[in-house]
Amino acid sequence: MGDTKGKDRCSNCGQPASRIRRNYLFRESGLSNAVLKDIQVVTCDQCGNVDPIIPRLSEVITVLASAIVRKPRPLTGEDVRFLRKQMAMNGETFASHLGVDKTTLSKWENNQIPIGANSDRLIRALVLMLGPDSKAEIENGARNFTAINDDGEPVRIEIDAKNLAFSYV
Repeated sequence: MGDTKGKDRCSNCGQPASRIRRNYLFRESGLSNAVLKDIQVVTCDQCGNVDPIIPRLSEVITVLASAIVRKPRPLTGEDVRFLRKQMAMNGETFASHLGVDKTTLSKWENNQIPIGANSDRLIRALVLMLGPDSKAEIENGARNFTAINDDGEPVRIEIDAKNLAFSYV
């Protein structure tokens, strides 16, 4: 699919905008490290606004949740918040499932206190068990827990929206 110029309008200022393909930092997800690879975006030359065109959004969100649960680094507060929202749970319900106070969950989500290694694995296990994955995917996800390490830099998650696949960079 090639570039389409002049057929779109900016959602911010209403001026003509260009549609191009590029990687897009998916901040709307609530994550600072999620990138959608090679998607169409509508870019305004006047005000600089960029609007992504995200194919199969609900499936992309599910793949992103799967990538977070399987990532080889400890969960961050924004990861926990994303996963909780993906599970359609409020803070009180999610905290109850984890056996912690909702204040503790809030402090995790806002990076006010660190998430311990056992709590990290419990959060991942809860999401795996209550999420849409098959039994084989759940088992595979749980086996990845041994690969979690705190050595090194945080990872960036790249989502291939076309093939519904993820990778870490």
